[in-house]
Amino acid sequence: MESQLARSQSDLQVARDRQSALASELCESATSHKTAQVDVARLGAAVEHKTRHLRTLRDNYERRLRVADNTIATHSAELDRLQDRVSTVDRDLVQASQRVCAAISQRDQARAEQDRVSAARDTIARLEKRITQVEKSQKSRQDLELALSTLRQERDSRVVQRDELLGQLGERFMEVTDLRAERDQAQERLSSIASFLPSAPSHKRARSESESPAQSARKSEGPASSSPFADPPDHLPRFPRSTAKGGSGGVSSSPAASDAGAHSDGGESSSGKSSSTRVFDSDAAGSDSGSAELSRGRDQFGMPSGPLSDVELAGLPSTAVS
Repeated sequence: MESQLARSQSDLQVARDRQSALASELCESATSHKTAQVDVARLGAAVEHKTRHLRTLRDNYERRLRVADNTIATHSAELDRLQDRVSTVDRDLVQASQRVCAAISQRDQARAEQDRVSAARDTIARLEKRITQVEKSQKSRQDLELALSTLRQERDSRVVQRDELLGQLGERFMEVTDLRAERDQAQERLSSIASFLPSAPSHKRARSESESPAQSARKSEGPASSSPFADPPDHLPRFPRSTAKGGSGGVSSSPAASDAGAHSDGGESSSGKSSSTRVFDSDAAGSDSGSAELSRGRDQFGMPSGPLSDVELAGLPSTAVS
């Protein structure tokens, strides 16, 4: 029994300990319950606060969403308007680019036209210079033609003078031939007279006496008839050598020389005069040499001992034609 009692006391003690533990647990659970209630109330208040805040946020979001929708609609309309404007600007830009291309082409055409105008002006200037040169050349040609006509007239007058001089030369040649015949006759008479003389000194003395009156007579006749051939006068004009030669060769060579001189001198009278002066000087030298040859071949009467050659005839001095 004691054991049961002890066992029951121990059970009671265990029950009491358990009860105290349960009481403490109950207190703790009550405390925790209160704490939980406080937490629940706090959490409820927080949830309510969060709910109100969420509602406020939702209202704000909805309001902002409506504002955003309105803004998006406005911006969409503005974007459409801007797109229309951009398309209009694109069309204007295309038209402007087309106008720019047209302006560039017109500018290029204007530059090309300006280049053509400049080239045409240059061509006109060159043509004007060419026309001026042609006019000058025509004027110089007219001057040359006038000079050529003057030279031809001078050539014709010189040809006439040459013909007259050739006629005078023929007359003088006939006179020289007559004088040679007279000289031969005089020499024959002198030789016949010398054959009749007896001795040589008396022959020489008689011959000198007989020759003195004959020589004085012939010398008095000689200057009257053959004075142009004894000493060539310096005051008479000298003509080119081709004009003094006889025959058709002299006639044909003189016009050719005159034409060649007229073309080579360019129709200027000064150059023609200088060339003719040179020809006259050379002819004067030739005539002087010809007169020297004639003087060497003359006899005691001043006449040529033989017939005159063409060179000697060409070297004879010309006489002035009145």
